[in-house]
Amino acid sequence: MTTFSHQLPAPEHQIYIGRQPILDASNQIVAYELFFRHNHSNMTIYEDSVQASARTLVNLLMNIGMNKLIGDKLGFVNIDDRFLMTEAIESLPRERIVFEILDHSMISDQMVARVQDLAIKGYRFALDNVTFEREYLSRFKNLIDKVEFVKIDISQIHPQRLMQMAEMYRQIYATLVVEKVEQRWQADLCRRLEFPLFQGYFFAVPEVVEGHSREPSKITVIQLIQMLSDDQISADSIARELKVHPELSVNLLRYINSGAFYMRSDIRSLEHAITLIGRTRLMSWLLLICYADPHHGGLRGPLLESAIFRAKLMEEVAATIYGTHSEKKEQAFFAGMLSLVDVIFRIPLEEILQSIHPSAIVKKALLHRTGSLGKILSLAEVMERTTTDQAADHLSSLGVSAEQMEKLRLNAYEFVQGLLANIEQ
Repeated sequence: MTTFSHQLPAPEHQIYIGRQPILDASNQIVAYELFFRHNHSNMTIYEDSVQASARTLVNLLMNIGMNKLIGDKLGFVNIDDRFLMTEAIESLPRERIVFEILDHSMISDQMVARVQDLAIKGYRFALDNVTFEREYLSRFKNLIDKVEFVKIDISQIHPQRLMQMAEMYRQIYATLVVEKVEQRWQADLCRRLEFPLFQGYFFAVPEVVEGHSREPSKITVIQLIQMLSDDQISADSIARELKVHPELSVNLLRYINSGAFYMRSDIRSLEHAITLIGRTRLMSWLLLICYADPHHGGLRGPLLESAIFRAKLMEEVAATIYGTHSEKKEQAFFAGMLSLVDVIFRIPLEEILQSIHPSAIVKKALLHRTGSLGKILSLAEVMERTTTDQAADHLSSLGVSAEQMEKLRLNAYEFVQGLLANIEQ
């Protein structure tokens, strides 16, 4: 039987990250490109590019550490449009990381606006595999003036064509990085053409750096996100929760001391650390860890958004029935948040509830759909599958009108959107 207890230590395992230097014309290392690796074989296979980006960044910031991996250099990390549009990106240090937008990314007006907004905030970007062919320019023309670096693959360009394009490249505002430089004549040609930065096997093959990872409990992550989203809960209370889970505490302090923040003073306590980072940044950091989970996906996504929506809808219904200051309101939200965790973690709900010890009324609602909260949960589930008109019996049993229900559903939707927007600020 699977054991699911917040008292158990998180498992420790080997983690890997590949890095390849980027050099200037004087052969000085100015940056490293970082790659997700499954093992020491210097190659990887992954099904989800968002997961790979997140895992690379988690390993960079916490498991191995920014200073060990890149020192005082820049770190280039591959991302696509899906990761770019997540809130997790804003949990990352803007001064040290260059987000390299892969050429398979789907370009949209929303994506271009996202890059522009992040660039204004100080985040740094590169475009991968830039060419001046018509097809490429038609897709990426709105991004080229918003990035700090452009990368070209010299192995895909004929030397004569490269010489013809040299002046064109020099007119780009962004700094040029020539990659896939594998032979001496390629390096010599790039230097003759006065290209500024180089990367490739001729200079150095990617090396794999090893570290150890301790994955935090995902139930703890949910609890902490709940606490952080409630302004009435103090930093002291959040710190006390962290202290019960040392693997999260250690990773939090690793994040702060990884080089992601330039601290002028030592961190005196977890309370001090939370104050320095801020709640929104800490929420984003926790979500990033969940994105990077190789087994259970991430907290951000349709399933968790459904849980948050359900929780808020239940809270709205409970407040309508019992009053805004009723304890049932908080219990309803908590029950909604817990109602999908067994699907997320693929562990029986009974075992999860044993770990987090909810109140009897919440437990009855979740396991048996009984009691006042059980009725509200059943209503929320029905509302996810059908329209308000077809939920008449459930609404009648709770004394809620169809008109009220439509308003409550809109409130819940706006809450979810506002919560996600707050995380993305």
